Parts: sequence; structure tokens; C-alpha cells
Amino acid sequence: MVNLGRITDQTTYGTCRRNTLDNDFTFIGAILQCGGATMDTTQAAATGTLLHQLAIVLAVDQFLDGAFRCCIIFIFCFHRALSGDSGQVVIDGMLEIFGNVFGITFEPVNIPTWHPDVKAFLIKDKPSGAPVAYFYMDLYPREGKYKHAACFGLVEGEEKEDGTYQMPFVAIVANLNKPSKDTPSLLKHGEVETLFHEFGHVLHNALTKSKYKAFSGTSVSWDFVEAPSQMLERWAWNPMVLKKISKHYKTGEPLPDDIIARMLKAKNFGSGGAYLRQNFFAQYDMTLHTAPKTPDTTKVYFDLTKKIRALPLTKNTYPQAAFGHIMGGYDAGYYGYLW
Repeated sequence: MVNLGRITDQTTYGTCRRNTLDNDFTFIGAILQCGGATMDTTQAAATGTLLHQLAIVLAVDQFLDGAFRCCIIFIFCFHRALSGDSGQVVIDGMLEIFGNVFGITFEPVNIPTWHPDVKAFLIKDKPSGAPVAYFYMDLYPREGKYKHAACFGLVEGEEKEDGTYQMPFVAIVANLNKPSKDTPSLLKHGEVETLFHEFGHVLHNALTKSKYKAFSGTSVSWDFVEAPSQMLERWAWNPMVLKKISKHYKTGEPLPDDIIARMLKAKNFGSGGAYLRQNFFAQYDMTLHTAPKTPDTTKVYFDLTKKIRALPLTKNTYPQAAFGHIMGGYDAGYYGYLW
């Protein structure tokens, strides 16, 4: 079994951590410069918002003529290609793939859960069969449930006073399409990426071996906490993985090679805008938390959006109120997503 706790050990990682807020700003600035190597800020921002703000792109259609047509074709192929992805096929494939990578197995277990939709698993070390951790999958929406995707550590792993080890308990929470009597849970590729991402957090928590709870699982230097999750989400773009985790719910066929090839070609389309968005959030977060006095958070949001993303915002709105990360533990640390 690969010990993610050892990989992310505080002492080992200490030589790489960022020690000052000035360095964080320098890091963010370097990303912005890299993103603008082939296009200016306005062009990159327009390119990156094609999928989400088609009205803006229509206004600059002459400028982005070829890219815009490519985008429309990609949207059609994207939905057509992934309309046969069954949630269970994805989950089974994901567990098998990462079970082989980390030398572990996932055994369904009948233990108490907080809802009938929740599935529980015991993670075991494959060579020895020794239990490692428990994790829960709570994947479908319901009234009153958390609306986004996340991983929650329920019980941290730690060495107990009697010398035994407290096994971690961890949950992955999402809101995927729930299977019906006639139709399985059908996933878009973006949802598959998210599932892989959150599963990276699950394994980071589950495979930890820490003497102290304070250093268990994702309790690492905060600018590293998103690294394992982003490593695993990359697997969702591997052609062999895509074959394994896809299955048309009527024909049983996996994604065709030509569609996988087109997905990979279009993978980085709009990535400049995506990084500008993350860059904006990182700089906004850092600006608020380094201000000498309480700033006008709305004005800062609007000014930085114009400066970094070159996008108009609706007047008399408070978009920062929807930026939960800066009040949920990522304060002065959102830049970790830029790794």
C-alpha cells in the first residue's frame, strides 16, 4: 500500500512550502504571465468563457470565429459522447484503477449510514488483507443536502495511547444524477473529473499514517492540500481509463477511439480563461487577507475582475458572497488550486 501520509509529510514538504505572502503573490503573478504568453488578458478571458458565457463570445465572434465554431462542435460531441456513461461503471472502474495503483481493495460493508443512498466501503491493504480505513459514498442529491462536491474527514487517523492505530473514516459527497428504474446514473465528463478529484482527497485521508491527528490526512501545509486531488483528476483524461470507465447504457460499448481523440484535442480549449479565473480568485483572496484595513470587498472584486479577467459584472450585485472558500478554510490559501 502506498502511504500518502508519508508522501505529504510535513518535514519533507517543508522545504517546498511558501514562507511569505509576497512569495504567494509572485507565484500567482508568474501563472498570469504564463497564461498570457500567447494572448493578452482580454483575449484569454474571452476564450476561457466560451463554454459559460456564449453571449459575450457572440459579441466577439469575428475575433474568435474559428475557435467559436470549434466550441459549438465540441459541446455537441461532448454531450453525445458521454451520454452513455453509467455512474456505476465509472465508480467500479475508478475503484479498480486506484486499487491497483495504491495496492488496496475496496470491500462493500453493511455498517450504519445517515441515508439509504449512502454506500460504505472498507479499504484493505491488498497484500496483507489488513484493514486500512472506512469510506462512505454519498453521491446523489436530496432535500437539505450539501449542494456541491467535497470530501469530509469524519474520523482522523492517529496513533492511540495503547499503540494501536485509529483507522480513518472519510466521506465523499456529490450530487450526481440518481439512477432511475429505466436509466442508470449518466455522467458528463466534468462530473467524472470531479469524482476523481474528490476521490484523491478520500485517499489522502484514508491512506495516512500519522502519529498525531493534527498532521493526519489533509492536515498538511495548506498550499499542498489540493495536490493529491488534482493528481488523480488527471487520470480522467487518460485514454485507457476513459475506455475502462465508459459504457453506453444501451449498447454496452465504451467511448469510441475517435471521440476520445477529439476530447483530448479539445482538452485545453479555453484553459487560458480557466486559469485567469483561478488567478483572480487567488489574488482576490490574498488581497483581502493582506489589506492593512478592512477593504470594500465588492469594489475589490469588481476592480480585480476587470483587471485580470476583463469581464463586465452586473451592477448592484455581491458576487463575493458566493465565494465560500475564503470563509471555509482556504483563506489566504486559495492559490493552492493553481498547482
